[in-house]
Amino acid sequence: MSNNHKCESPSSRNELVLQAYYRLCAAWVLILAMSSCKPEPKLETVAQETDQAKLAEIALKARDGWVRVAAVGKVSDQKLLEQIAVDSSDSRGDCARRDAVAKLTNQTLLAKFATVDRDFGVRLSAVKQLADQSLLGKVALEDNESSVRQAAVEKLTDQALLAKIAMEDKIEQTHPLPTSSSAVVELNYKDTNSEVRLAAVERLADQEALATIALNARSSFDGDIRQAAFGRLTDQALLAKVAENSYDWKMGQAALHKLTNQDFLAKLAVESRYAMVRKSAAEKLTEETLVAGAGKLYENDGTDNGSTQAVLAKIVEKGRNEEIREAAANRVTPEFIRSVSDQAVLARIASRTKNSNVALDRLLALREQFGVQSGSDSSVIALCYRLIEWGDKSRIPAMLTILETTKASSPFLAEYFMNSGQGDLEQAAREWAAENGYTFREGYGSGPTWSSKR
Repeated sequence: MSNNHKCESPSSRNELVLQAYYRLCAAWVLILAMSSCKPEPKLETVAQETDQAKLAEIALKARDGWVRVAAVGKVSDQKLLEQIAVDSSDSRGDCARRDAVAKLTNQTLLAKFATVDRDFGVRLSAVKQLADQSLLGKVALEDNESSVRQAAVEKLTDQALLAKIAMEDKIEQTHPLPTSSSAVVELNYKDTNSEVRLAAVERLADQEALATIALNARSSFDGDIRQAAFGRLTDQALLAKVAENSYDWKMGQAALHKLTNQDFLAKLAVESRYAMVRKSAAEKLTEETLVAGAGKLYENDGTDNGSTQAVLAKIVEKGRNEEIREAAANRVTPEFIRSVSDQAVLARIASRTKNSNVALDRLLALREQFGVQSGSDSSVIALCYRLIEWGDKSRIPAMLTILETTKASSPFLAEYFMNSGQGDLEQAAREWAAENGYTFREGYGSGPTWSSKR
């Protein structure tokens, strides 16, 4: 058997040798690379490591973000922390950078991180460590992240700036930011985030500013802001201002509830534009204030030298307005009422809710015994008007008695009864008209509606 042979040129043999050489080199490179490759650090590695430089290296280079964070937690050297904080080449290290910044003490570096860093978490960590009030004001105004602004606000002490933040509702800077914190208040800006504004209110101690916010914050989400400002308000003069000027009647009533200064209460009871405010203020006046006539509560003719009860009875007659007269009437005791002989005064006391029955019984007894007292008709008619509005059926017999005994003004009462919508009163009005030569016709009559204010 013969063997087959192939004839090769020298160039072909050289090519095979070269290929073998390349394969050998590649194998050596792989071996060298594998021998120099360090294992990826793990949490267990960090837990055992104590060398600050090695920990900083892990914080800068580890692929696992949690490993980086753990390493930063063990770094205390400020220079190394600065290196970690400054390295923003890899976003995987942002959490580690935030923790590093939170441990920094260098205020200059913190100022830079707080104002220009791309990561809001780093800015937030820096703000929490920052002490410079002017820079905190800058962040509170300019940062586009509400959590960062809120952190800045929570460290501010500039009352004018805090008031401005609490008042407005969105960022809108229209002037360059000045360097002095006092000038910052001139910026026109607003903040849409209610948490930021609430934080500003909670830092405010300026009573004037708090009253302004309580009165003037009006956007759709301002309820919490106004309530927070009002809750911190204690100045009595400003509470009186809120009571009179708040467009929110509930806040106005709450202000009156907090108001204790008798001079301010007396002033509101006399001068307020609103009956509800006058009424609430008058109800809080003490007997001493009423009797002393604080705030010129009634027309003192110089004869008010009797007992406290006697002066209160005169206020019922001569009080500056209905609310003051009612406040005085509610403080007259049943014992004193039973000694009053002025039918007009009794009618006015009876037209108030407290002690009304006692005064009404005394009025009817005097009318039965002595007849109708001159000058009392208008007060008695006003009493019947009020009794119809209250709608208490137990008072109907008394009203019918009054109709029979109130001579000259009885037509007015009959008309009130006829238009009241209460059957017994309507029937009494028809009978009275028939007996006294009067007739009723449809038209523009007057009078209250039964039980309309019960």
